[in-house]
Amino acid sequence: MKGFNVSKRAKTKYPHKCATKHCRGLATKSSHSNKCSKCRGRQWRKNHPAKAHYHDLRNRAKQRGHEFTISFEYYHTVVWLGSGYAEKHGKTKESLSVDRIKNHLGYIPGNLQVMTVSENSRKRFVPYFKNKADEDAAIKEAERKVREAFPNGGGVAGGH
Repeated sequence: MKGFNVSKRAKTKYPHKCATKHCRGLATKSSHSNKCSKCRGRQWRKNHPAKAHYHDLRNRAKQRGHEFTISFEYYHTVVWLGSGYAEKHGKTKESLSVDRIKNHLGYIPGNLQVMTVSENSRKRFVPYFKNKADEDAAIKEAERKVREAFPNGGGVAGGH
């Protein structure tokens, strides 16, 4: 047929090299894309960060056997937009993370709070202290017991 334009994609033989720079993956005919599955997934996560984090949270809950009944709409309005999590999530100690207030209840509406990674970490290791004063008192008591058990500092890293 004269004058009929056939796109380059229709002429391309599959599988072909991924269009992402420096990627050695192969795009397949079933993907209907010029990128490999890994690059398509990365692009989707970049374009939909809230949905990607919601799916990660749901999958981790499933792996750990926790109940997960929150909807994406609830998560998006309360956690992602309502707490500043969208701008401050990450892996540094000042980044925000999603935490369950009562761990035995799972991820249900009303049981989520957003806190810094360092606060969440502290909560994990010192779950029974209600405030900083109680925590400090317990630490001093533990240090006193260690000093009594090891008067010469033996067995304690950094002992005198």
